[in-house]
Amino acid sequence: MSGLEDQSLQIGEQGATVSPDGPSFPAVSTQTDAAGVVSNPESTYDAVLQRLAIDPSMLDPKETDLGTLNRAIEAAFGRINFVDDVEPEVVAGNFTRREKGFSPVEFPISNQLRALRNPENAAKTVDVHALSVGGTNVLAGRGKYSTTSKLALNEFSSKVLRPANSKEPLRCTTASEYWQKVLPEEFVESLRRAADSGKSPRVSLSLAYPIDAQGCIAHFADKVDCPELAPRGAGVERSSERKISAVASFCEYLGTLGIKISQNEVSICPNDTVATAFAFSQKFAEHDNVGAMIIGTGSNAFVVNGGKGVNTECGHSNCFRATALDEKVCANQPEPFNPSFESMVSGKVMGELFREAVTNVFGESHHAVKWLNAHGDDLLPTIIHLAFNDTSMLHDHDNPNERMGLCFIAHGICDRAAKYAASMLQGLAVAHGEPRTVFFADGSLITKNPKFCELINRHAGRKILVVEDLPVDNKTSGKVNLDASFVGTFAWGGLEELAA
Repeated sequence: MSGLEDQSLQIGEQGATVSPDGPSFPAVSTQTDAAGVVSNPESTYDAVLQRLAIDPSMLDPKETDLGTLNRAIEAAFGRINFVDDVEPEVVAGNFTRREKGFSPVEFPISNQLRALRNPENAAKTVDVHALSVGGTNVLAGRGKYSTTSKLALNEFSSKVLRPANSKEPLRCTTASEYWQKVLPEEFVESLRRAADSGKSPRVSLSLAYPIDAQGCIAHFADKVDCPELAPRGAGVERSSERKISAVASFCEYLGTLGIKISQNEVSICPNDTVATAFAFSQKFAEHDNVGAMIIGTGSNAFVVNGGKGVNTECGHSNCFRATALDEKVCANQPEPFNPSFESMVSGKVMGELFREAVTNVFGESHHAVKWLNAHGDDLLPTIIHLAFNDTSMLHDHDNPNERMGLCFIAHGICDRAAKYAASMLQGLAVAHGEPRTVFFADGSLITKNPKFCELINRHAGRKILVVEDLPVDNKTSGKVNLDASFVGTFAWGGLEELAA
């Protein structure tokens, strides 16, 4: 049973009534130094996380009602200051001053917007080959783009780069090896047929990492390890002696296969979040100000600001204080990293965060912890179901306090993520002088879990994040599980062609 709209939830034979929202862990403002480090931190993670423990008797339904259990878990998370109370105006100030890890990139999009709004383009269509490279999967295809009608997808292919729960990056030594691993064979053959026909095809690319002003990959955000193309992390020096344009390396690789495509015929989107926004570009006119936010395995946001686009790179921001729980989970990854907005909001480590929280609340020897450990590495679907009171997967747990205790913890973690996402969106809107900006949503955490989007909007106090149906012809959309960044890649290339 689930539903944020329900006013109460009946649990077990006790008939206990609790709020379906679970706990909303109290926000605590903490004193930090100039580097954003909490004053007087405990000497070890474990010393802090011990504060999460609750009295074991709380899990006995004969001893404790669910309302008391709820309050006990709230108090436990309050003791570690789990939720940071950061107002949108503070986020806006950090963004404007390029503080707290913000490193936004601005780029012109006036040509695309002008082509989109030109009535002469309404009757035109553009044949586009599109390639969308994500962190774990690649989508590619050929379709007809129009500014006024749905995308007609004629060809489609895909490729898995690495498992969704993999912590290892895609490793390549050279740019050629990167493209060899990324490009689906069917897409390569489609490009070959188009090039052999004597007409150089319009190709559009979008990658799950930022493109700089020179058309080079700025960094791989730890998703790829290919020193010749770019450094893995933001702020890391490039190891290659020369900067290699992503488009140039793409065309050079195809050239080695005997496929000649001019760089002038290849468009590259600044990143996949920008492509997500342009998937819904036909709806830009319905809103005064627009942007996009992806919340999936990672997170980022994009804002249209006048004739410019702003890739906010907000996923790397540390404007929300990390707790000992966040620090421990991120430190225990195969390749440790510092907590950030992305790690606290997206699915990057949310499952592990839930496991660690349950372990410290219930105790390592509790059978619920053993059940989670036996459940596998990917706990994200579990935490989302539990967060909205769907306990169907807990059929072996006949104790209502244990079941709802897991729900309370799961919802508290998701509620914090939603609160931070709402504050980030509001802050980015304020920073660009457009507080009523509407952001189009994409990413598995949103598209597969609409109630998470509802929760974000509830924290924002308005419909700041919207989920729209992708503008794809019904005759073709059933073929594949499309995402917005893939559809937007067609729009980006099509608009560049129309603007030429």
